[in-house]
Amino acid sequence: MTDPELRGRNLGRLLMAGVHRVAREAGVEILTLDVRSGTGTTAFYEACGYRETGRVLGAIRVAPGDERDSISMARRLDDRILTPDPRG
Repeated sequence: MTDPELRGRNLGRLLMAGVHRVAREAGVEILTLDVRSGTGTTAFYEACGYRETGRVLGAIRVAPGDERDSISMARRLDDRILTPDPRG
């Protein structure tokens, strides 16, 4: 996570590019991550090439009565298309 006061300077994208480079050099083919719904971070990760691969509804309790989804996302590092599960 980047410092909110420093946002808008592409630091998040630079950080993710560095993570992707290091992972590729280590032979990693697919990266996964989880985000909490309602924060706007899914759009950021989608812009970095990640796609939603699953969701657990209401899995994260932020406060009483405020439950958020846990969203799993993945990205291939070889630029091939991330193939969705045909079973739905």
